[in-house]
Amino acid sequence: MVADGALGIGATAVMTLPMALRWRAQPALPPGPVVITERVERLLGAAPEGHRSGLRHPVWLAAHASFGAGVGPVFGMLAGRRASSGTVLAYGAAVWAANYALLLPALSLYPSPRRDDRLRAAETFASHLVWAGALRGLRRLADGD
Repeated sequence: MVADGALGIGATAVMTLPMALRWRAQPALPPGPVVITERVERLLGAAPEGHRSGLRHPVWLAAHASFGAGVGPVFGMLAGRRASSGTVLAYGAAVWAANYALLLPALSLYPSPRRDDRLRAAETFASHLVWAGALRGLRRLADGD
């Protein structure tokens, strides 16, 4: 499980690239993990606006990496070590759907895909497929395939 958690973190690092590219194109619309982390911070009484400027990114990056560390081992338990690329992509889509289409909107932490900016919603979905592909690639590397 620890190894799968580390692979989940690595895949999360890879998926951050499409998020960062879209954010660069639309600077007024931060990526989902930024929005979610800052809303949770506000709910906990720690307004992100009060952070020193250098603290904003490490907080959301750590939160996002922690989530990746959690869903990496879940995949390992559900699919085993030799999952097909289709299975891995389906898992990435399921992680996106469970969170961005259901849980996060229900908790008022992030808009539903229908209410979000179209480009950001597409990037959020695509980045989860990138995450899944990276997870599979990293697992294969770790296994020596």
